[in-house]
Amino acid sequence: MMEMDEAHIEAYLRGRLSAAAQQEADARYARDPAFKAAVETMRLEMQLARLSHATHVAEQVSAARQRHEAAEPAQRRPRWYIWSAAAAAVLLLAFGLYAWLRPPTPQQLAEAYLEPPKYYGQSAGPVGMISKGMRLYLDSAYHEAIPYLKQAPTGTLAGDNDHFYLAACYLLEHDAGLARVQLEDLATRHPVTTELGQDIRWYLALALLSEGRKQEAVAYLDELLGQPSAVHGVSAKKLRAELE
Repeated sequence: MMEMDEAHIEAYLRGRLSAAAQQEADARYARDPAFKAAVETMRLEMQLARLSHATHVAEQVSAARQRHEAAEPAQRRPRWYIWSAAAAAVLLLAFGLYAWLRPPTPQQLAEAYLEPPKYYGQSAGPVGMISKGMRLYLDSAYHEAIPYLKQAPTGTLAGDNDHFYLAACYLLEHDAGLARVQLEDLATRHPVTTELGQDIRWYLALALLSEGRKQEAVAYLDELLGQPSAVHGVSAKKLRAELE
């Protein structure tokens, strides 16, 4: 049975568990009142943390204004100035609340779901070049890995695998356009029924969301959801629901 600690519960709420662990947690949430209460408590704490951050920003602005006024020559401020300062603080707090309560944008969702894909060990290309690129990728040096991964040949499974990690580097470096071009090319050669094809479509959906192209991203998520055991099935289902 899944451990009921804060780290696991937070991972469950953020959709970061494996498909099997996510299903186990869903089932436990439905049957175990104690686990359900712990999950809802964590959900509330996460929401309150966002609200607390917005309040803290407003307090910092108010404190900075008070320090500024104290440093000026002692003179009574006109009443309109005091009211305008108070109104500004209230508006800032309201903006923070609005930012907390409004639905996340496609770009924010893409950022929340983006994680570096795992490396399964396949590589191809000039001797010593691709292996160095993958070492840089595994060290999270995505920008430095790009020129090495670009030298991989295409048309073979190993070469296309390297180009998939090249696209991931572009996406992790916030260049969604280049990532999308690479992934769209790979998608023409690898169907959604394959594991690589499913990886390609998941990250292609995230790249499209990063560009604000929601409907196109949804089409790829629906492709994944059409597979009974998709690699990213659980995350695709959650992301699809958040986009509605």
